[in-house]
Amino acid sequence: MSPRGAQDTAVQRGRARQYALCTIAVGYDRVSDGVEGVFDQALTNGLAAIVAHTWPGNEIEGQRVRSAAGLLEVVKAKGESREPGVWHVPHEPADQEHGPTLLEARQTGDVTPVRVEVLHTAIKATQAIRHARDTGQHTGAVLTADHVDALEELDWHPALRTVMDELQGRHEAAVPAADRAERRRATEYLFLLGDEEVQRRAAIDYASLHRPHHKDDETTVEDCPVCDNLSLVAENHDGLLAEIGIGQCVICSYQRTAEAASAQAQTLQIRRAMDRPG
Repeated sequence: MSPRGAQDTAVQRGRARQYALCTIAVGYDRVSDGVEGVFDQALTNGLAAIVAHTWPGNEIEGQRVRSAAGLLEVVKAKGESREPGVWHVPHEPADQEHGPTLLEARQTGDVTPVRVEVLHTAIKATQAIRHARDTGQHTGAVLTADHVDALEELDWHPALRTVMDELQGRHEAAVPAADRAERRRATEYLFLLGDEEVQRRAAIDYASLHRPHHKDDETTVEDCPVCDNLSLVAENHDGLLAEIGIGQCVICSYQRTAEAASAQAQTLQIRRAMDRPG
């Protein structure tokens, strides 16, 4: 790849990530002060990535990237409208040799519908809110759920497709952090119990006490990773290996969630795969 090509790829990745981060932020909260600027940033980066991918060079006007409104005008000029207010953008670059026509792309579903008119009203609303805030005047303009939906729908285009990846990455990072916090909480609780109470609880045969009562009962009692006792009562198990219990320790109160169990099952599966003889 040429240095220019690598630079362009990095720029596109940056646009896609900025679109994802700002779109997620707006999706969580579209009413707080300052969200209008975040919406504009998401929309501009998302549209710039789509236009640069589909009609290279048209995202630029002079020496600068077009505004969100200008990028929507490019979509209107080069896309195709099959329903009021909505323009279709093909997924393949328009100048690709032997690439599909817009009709062929639409027939195969390889298009992203861009709700241009809705997004235009969103731009007008954000500008009205921001300008009124500067002057201290009131405005009836608001960002609506429809505006946010139209923004999120851009993620269907292959130049983006980053919102779900970003959310998945956040979730995957949050699961082990939440489990570590739960282990610390259970450890602190265990300390408060004192040795005598811990020993009294540990002397109970929880495996017999929580023996399955019928053939469909999947309850098991497992070693607790916090207090090291056979006291974690699991009524369900992970969906990958069905070996990691989802439940709570009756001694230290540590609770293993379904997400934590799934993460541990994935780790266990990888370790087993690595240990297999080649």
